[in-house]
Amino acid sequence: MLRHLAYAYNHYSHHTHYGTPTSDGSPNAVSTAILIAIGLLLLALVVLSIIGLWKMFVKAGRPGWAAIIPIYNSWVIFEMAGKPGWWALVGLLYIIPIVGFIGAIVALVLSVIAMLELAKRFGKSPVFAIFGLVLFSGIGFIILGFGKAEYEVERTFSVNGVEAPELAATKPRSAKRPKKDRS
Repeated sequence: MLRHLAYAYNHYSHHTHYGTPTSDGSPNAVSTAILIAIGLLLLALVVLSIIGLWKMFVKAGRPGWAAIIPIYNSWVIFEMAGKPGWWALVGLLYIIPIVGFIGAIVALVLSVIAMLELAKRFGKSPVFAIFGLVLFSGIGFIILGFGKAEYEVERTFSVNGVEAPELAATKPRSAKRPKKDRS
């Protein structure tokens, strides 16, 4: 009986690899290599987005070093968008239990509002704001930082080269025109 157990132990321990790291191309070595490659790719994307954010700040006349300070860079982005800088602090509410979920939603809404305005000030469309600055912000910062877009404090959206006025400045079509004085 002991001979049979010893045979089974030797057979299974030498022929199967239950998660032991090897260099012979086993799944552990391959998955480790893939994770290292993904990690390096993400690190490169983070470094490029910080450089893009730095260049974007310089284009807007802000200090480039602000891109590497976590909460302050959000403060500067909100100010560049013409919004109060303290909106960046709303994102810190997620630290507080129960309030954190609501704070995260409010911070997301405020960020979308600010990114729409920031895209407008760089002459980009609302579609770029949503996809380039909200969903894929690292890539959007690279595009704004290294692209030809110029930062202007007040700018309106342009559609096919025609400036579209601000929504607040437009009058509804049903509004009556003032009567001219014929005297």
